[in-house]
Amino acid sequence: HMVLQREAPVPVWGLAAAGEEVTVSVGEATAKATAGGDGKWAVKLPAMKAATGLTLTVKGKNAVAFENVAVGDVWVCSGQSNM
Repeated sequence: HMVLQREAPVPVWGLAAAGEEVTVSVGEATAKATAGGDGKWAVKLPAMKAATGLTLTVKGKNAVAFENVAVGDVWVCSGQSNM
């Protein structure tokens, strides 16, 4: 369960075996990276329009899927009870 900011590039990063190719996809957006010698990799998914019910998938030698992903506006609010 997560919300990705709409109409802005979405950074995704992680660790894998050195030299491992990693593909990240959500909806129609896909980006690929190759892990460096230290195993670190990073991609930026292209800006997407608002959507719900998506799956973000990270695939390399292993695969991880994050379900129930939404693309929309992310608001961070704080304050007192009358906000």
